[in-house]
Amino acid sequence: MKNDYTQILIDIQKKTRITVHNVKDIKNLKDEIELSDTLKIGYNTMRRLFGYLPRTVPSYTTLTLLSNYLGYTSYSSYLNNKLNFDEWYFQQKMIKLQLNNQIDTEVVATIEAGLTNKNNIVAVANLFAHYIRQNNIKALEYLFNAIKMPKLTDGESLKFATVVTYNLLIIEKSVALKIYRKLLPIDNFRNLVPLYYIDYSNLTAIYADVLELIKKISTKSSDLLFVDLMLFYKDFFQKENTNNTHIIAIPKDFNTFHDVLKGRYLAYLIFKTNSVDEVLEKYILTELKKNKVSLISQEVIAALIVKEAYETLSVIFEKYYEEIFESNSWTYKTTNTINLIGLANVNWYNEKYTSAKKNLELIELDKVELGYCDYFSLFFYLTQLKISFSEKDKILNTYAQTELDNYITKTNFIVFKELATNYLIQT
Repeated sequence: MKNDYTQILIDIQKKTRITVHNVKDIKNLKDEIELSDTLKIGYNTMRRLFGYLPRTVPSYTTLTLLSNYLGYTSYSSYLNNKLNFDEWYFQQKMIKLQLNNQIDTEVVATIEAGLTNKNNIVAVANLFAHYIRQNNIKALEYLFNAIKMPKLTDGESLKFATVVTYNLLIIEKSVALKIYRKLLPIDNFRNLVPLYYIDYSNLTAIYADVLELIKKISTKSSDLLFVDLMLFYKDFFQKENTNNTHIIAIPKDFNTFHDVLKGRYLAYLIFKTNSVDEVLEKYILTELKKNKVSLISQEVIAALIVKEAYETLSVIFEKYYEEIFESNSWTYKTTNTINLIGLANVNWYNEKYTSAKKNLELIELDKVELGYCDYFSLFFYLTQLKISFSEKDKILNTYAQTELDNYITKTNFIVFKELATNYLIQT
């Protein structure tokens, strides 16, 4: 019994992300467990479990309560299924489910139990991908409606969204859109897939169709703002007329929105203007000060590069350099890519070409999240084009021009062809 309940204490700490080093940690652990209204556990019981009071063999009721917190109906169920916490054994279970095509409440319980180890999120995503490839809409509807997803980190959510999205991309478009129409009314799907995976690579293709569908379905103001902004981006980058259309107002609850969405709205304001004046610059700096800079700046930096607003870009890096280059998030390689490209543009503008080149050398495009990879590659090769033009490096200039053209063709973001015009070395 001792080894068994020692393992459940380890698993409780995994789920809560609270490692017990002292009695204060035990109090925090107790509070985290009791966030659920149905679960109550005594402080002394917790201290005995972790050896801060004389140990006794815990009652079955106590062990069942801890098992309930982990997503199991009883301690016996936990003992029978605890291999769900091991990634490989859980993946094997998911493979068996695919082979059996079994969908019921027991399957849902297995998935929810497995997700107490967040590393199992990819295995769960692959199960959904299996049903996408099968065009099994009934199974997908059941799972997205039934599964209670735990609170996921940005990284975990993005992993899930990436796997599901790319499996929708590899099937026939008409079939994929049929699946989207069925699943978009389900909050679990809408929030975890198309609203989380920002697909710049397909913004002028299927993703635009998906955004239009969301606009018809969702009544949430943040969803509608996001959709309007992304559809504006689509037209802007395709050089469509955006002057008299896409007039987007700030919703009343704007201050409650995610910082990345706020940054996207600031980018919209930048794209809409002929030049960034004092009023707009002041507004941008105010919003940066009020919110998490590393999140809100991502879209702002990209927009300022497009509008060639290097003075404003310089001010932002001078004021918020450390906050911009935050590296404690799972997706920091993606955010730091556009940050380094922005810094390279500032250095190029100030004729510090060696520094600009070093900024670009730090970038690992192959590690950028897939939804942003093609988009940020456009900025990367445009910046490389500027530097090579200023240094009269014909070989690098030709290479950058070729790569840029490839990504323009892939994304249909033809605005970058216009941006590149002044930086081409004629051969």
